[in-house]
Amino acid sequence: RSLGGLTLGLVLASIYGALVLLVQGHNVWYCLTITVILGAGLGLGMAFSMKTRMIVLLALPHFFTSEQPWVPHWELGVPGDAGSWLSTRTCPQSQHPLPSFQTIPVSNAHSLPTARALRNVWLWLSKAGNICNRELGSPQSSCYRYMDKAKDRCERALPLLFHICYVVLSFKVLCDVLGAFAVVFCTIPQYIQTFIRISVAAPLTDALNRVRAEFEFNISVVHHFSVNLNASKSLGEVSADIMEAVQQHMEPYHRALEFLSYLSIFAILFLCYHAVRYRRRYLRDDTFDNIYITRRFVELDLRCAEQGKPTVLPLSALERGRYIPPGALWLSKRERRQYGVQLFRFLRHMLLGLSILLADYSIFWLLDLFRHQLSAEIVARAPSTMTISVNGTGYTSEIFQDLVSAFNTLQEGEVSVLSQVCLVQPAEPDNGTYITIGILYGIWLFISVFGSYMARLRRAVCAAYFPSREQERLAFLHNIIRARREWLVFSLRQVGTRRLADTGKSRLFLILIAR
Repeated sequence: RSLGGLTLGLVLASIYGALVLLVQGHNVWYCLTITVILGAGLGLGMAFSMKTRMIVLLALPHFFTSEQPWVPHWELGVPGDAGSWLSTRTCPQSQHPLPSFQTIPVSNAHSLPTARALRNVWLWLSKAGNICNRELGSPQSSCYRYMDKAKDRCERALPLLFHICYVVLSFKVLCDVLGAFAVVFCTIPQYIQTFIRISVAAPLTDALNRVRAEFEFNISVVHHFSVNLNASKSLGEVSADIMEAVQQHMEPYHRALEFLSYLSIFAILFLCYHAVRYRRRYLRDDTFDNIYITRRFVELDLRCAEQGKPTVLPLSALERGRYIPPGALWLSKRERRQYGVQLFRFLRHMLLGLSILLADYSIFWLLDLFRHQLSAEIVARAPSTMTISVNGTGYTSEIFQDLVSAFNTLQEGEVSVLSQVCLVQPAEPDNGTYITIGILYGIWLFISVFGSYMARLRRAVCAAYFPSREQERLAFLHNIIRARREWLVFSLRQVGTRRLADTGKSRLFLILIAR
């Protein structure tokens, strides 16, 4: 039993749960469930099982030698950039309401100017607050408008250094301060507007409606129009259909990226598999990862010297490049090869990640450029209009004149072909995701540089749990070094003897070679 193993298992499970919640952004209940399951498995396993403790301690150094733990990088980089690109909205559905009109029935021509004057007075009083805001202008909206205009002028003046112009947007915080004082200016007109609507406008409207109901009659006019514009949908409906088609096309990619975010648990299983595989090879293969000159190896060589047996220390220059102490700063030949491979993998994936980030920012820059170029408003008017006039006097002629004026108002309506409402509003890149990806790349670079040193801890863990097996491996390494030296001396003797025999030299050279 081990209290330290229980504590370490709970700490590792808590760290994994925090990373899944804060870095990958999963659901809280999913993170809590995974943390509880891992905490129970690792904590109890490391507390009561020596084998589980050893596998977990072996899996930790494998984090610095395996690519599988870098699945969270793809979970953060690709979904973040793709989400930033997909969040850019296309042209929203614009609404172009036709001008509304209302005909006021009157009894005779003499009362019409008086009624209109009274109506205008009451409308002005009931909308005093809105008129005040319109005339004075909202300080906050004006501030935002001036900031956007300053940014656009900066982009036109510095087209090549347009990034500097985004600094202007950071001063929009001052506009919120101005918005806090905007309410003070039109407080009294707002109160008058509310009082007029509640106390005067509502009762007067009810009275006028009752009077108007006494003179209402229906006139039905039927007219059939045939207009063919080669389109069965409005501009807003077309844009909505385009956006829906884009979302349906990107839905499989969204699901694939969401599935990638749940692969981190398989990375833990992959590390455990590597730990079990290393333990098995350590116990069965004497040549596996057996290149370290440890303190026990030095003691073994000293015992051989005391017993009069051949020793291997000190090592030659060639042997010091192959066999190294565990705490040495220099790397062995095999470690140098692994170091080069990991550094190449890091550079390759960093180039790919930078390409994704550059594509994300390029799309944002392109859409923002479109927004800047399409900031103008294009309005289309009817190419020809038809004027209808009604002559005559009397009650019926006034009714027809009101109908004709409403028809003329409909003809004079304007249609916005390129409206400000239909501008593309690109979503800015998520700087938080960029910072997280940069931190992950920094950790990966640290692992690529110092991973070979951390990987030496695997042998130390196995040596601590299997001391007898470590002694057998040290004896095997001692014999291998001695055998290589003897084989090298024997080979030199054979080559020297053969060459001297071919050249016919004296026996003195053979004696010197033998020594």
